[in-house]
Formats: sequence, structure tokens, C-alpha cells
Amino acid sequence: MSGRRRLSVPAILARVVLALGPTVRRWVRYEVDVQTLDYFCQQANRLPTVLKIDVEGWEYPALCGAEQTLGGGSVRLVVFESECGATGQILDPRISQLLEDCGFVIRHVPRSSGVIKPTENYQAYLGN
Repeated sequence: MSGRRRLSVPAILARVVLALGPTVRRWVRYEVDVQTLDYFCQQANRLPTVLKIDVEGWEYPALCGAEQTLGGGSVRLVVFESECGATGQILDPRISQLLEDCGFVIRHVPRSSGVIKPTENYQAYLGN
């Protein structure tokens, strides 16, 4: 699937990254073209072996758009971050369920400090 979505970024980020002028406390919105990973892979006739996902809270929708690719056997490793609970468990059970349904085993990647923050890193590897 492809289409357009609204991307909202803090004005400070827009100024720093896009040099758009003075900063005020507001959000800047852009319409951007988007494609699911499944659509991209189909159009490009290419399949990844490793995915790194960094989508700031949109992990589940991003993974949904990659479900065919994830279930196809070419992807061996998915690295992502997700909101988590106090013990490091992923808060959105849909993320774990989708990856597990595609044959992945998920592991928390602990920080060297041992501190668990509201967003943690995870790896999902194909468990065969």
C-alpha cells in the first residue's frame, strides 16, 4: 500500500533539521508520501534480511505494513524500540503477537546501566 500521511514534528525540530525559521512552541505538519514495506518489497522485487525500525511509537502500524515480508522467511532479525513497563515488557501486546505469529522470538536488549526507561530496545530473531 502507498499513499499520503500527515507527519507532525515539533517546530524546534523543523527549525533544526529543515531550517524553517524562528521557533515557537507548536507543531509543524507536512503531507508526506508513504509506502508499506510489503508494497516496497513487491515493487522493488527485493527482500531484506535485517530490519531496523525507529518510528517513535508507530511500531505496530509499521509492522502491520511489513507482515507479509516478515512472514516470508527472508527477514532473520528485526531491531526496534518500544514503550515498555517497569520490568521491560513491551506494553503493546499486538507488537509481540504479530512478530510471534511470523515466527520471531523477541528479546529485550538491556542497557549497560541496567536502568529500564519508558522506551527500550528489542531484537526479534527468526526462531527456527
